[in-house]
Formats: sequence, structure tokens, C-alpha cells
Amino acid sequence: MDRRRVLPGPSAVQITRSFPVLFLLVGLTVLFLRLNDPNAWLLASLFCGFVATPGFSHPMAAMGHNLRSLAVVYQMIFSALLCPLFYIFFAVFPARSPMDRRVPWLKWVCVGFGVALALAGVLTGDLREPGVASDLFGGAGESIRLWLIYADYVLIGLGLVSLALNAFLGTLRRRRAPEISRDSLGHRDRRTAAGGGARGD
Repeated sequence: MDRRRVLPGPSAVQITRSFPVLFLLVGLTVLFLRLNDPNAWLLASLFCGFVATPGFSHPMAAMGHNLRSLAVVYQMIFSALLCPLFYIFFAVFPARSPMDRRVPWLKWVCVGFGVALALAGVLTGDLREPGVASDLFGGAGESIRLWLIYADYVLIGLGLVSLALNAFLGTLRRRRAPEISRDSLGHRDRRTAAGGGARGD
């Protein structure tokens, strides 16, 4: 049995490299169509975070020095903000989730976490990368790195929970809408009948 590693073909590489362009096109299109909508800005920022993830990054060797520096800063900022933005977006879109109504301050904690991580990334390098936190904090660096990674996973989980709650409540509201309409119509019919009876008397 041939156990040689199968390398991806040129078409697969091109498709993978097209992901950032697709995210940018969709995010910017939605943003320009709804410039006054805060959710559109959140979505565009979230897509900028997807573009900045290491798995979707283009090789930077062909870039000039200044452009490469800007690309690194962009990646550090938006990769740090990706998970906080993921939770914030689904906490408020398409409607405020029950979690956001119960703990609205959590959004601001996420913003602070993402901004602090972004600033640290620009100044010292991504603390979630191996070796960066260890160089700064010594023996505690690896624990700090792992806690930051765990925090990202927690934010993604909270975002998915918010999305699921909104979907469940939306389905529940749609199912109850016909019953509410029938009750309203029945109440109006009874009021109309009562009014007609009173005029007849």
C-alpha cells in the first residue's frame, strides 16, 4: 500500500488562497450597503478577523518591507480580535441573545481582552504563539499562552451558544405567532359582537 503523502494540487491551493478575498468582498459589500448599521460594522470586522487567521494568510515574502510590516500589524490586531468579535456579533445579531441580556457587561470584557491581546501582539508578538510568552514571563509564559488559547475557545463557545439560543427563540416566536394572531382576532371579534349587541339594544 502506497503511504506517500499526497500534496494538494494547484487548484486546491488557489481555492484556499481565495478565502481572504471572498471574506473581504462579502464583508465590505455588506458594510457599504448598510453604513449606518452597527451590525454591518461588526460583521465586516469579524470577516477581517477571519482574513487575519494564520491558516488563510498569504506568503509575505513577495511583499515590500513597508507593506509586509503593515500586513503583520493587521494580522496581529485582527487575529487577536477575532474570537471577541465572534462572541459580540452573535450576542447581538440578529437580536440580543438571552445571555447578552443577562450579562451585558461581558461584551466590554471581550473588547478589553481583544484590545489588550492586540496591543501585546503589535509590541511583542502574538502571546499565543510558542515561545513569545515564555520570553516575556519566563516559566509562567507557557501557562499564560495556554490560558489565552483557552479563553479564545471559551469566547467561540459563548458565541455559538448565543447563536443557538437566538435560533431557538426565533423558532419559538414563529410558532407562537399564529396562535397570538388567532387570539387577537378572536378578541376583536368578541369586542365587535359585543359592540353590535349594545347598539342593537
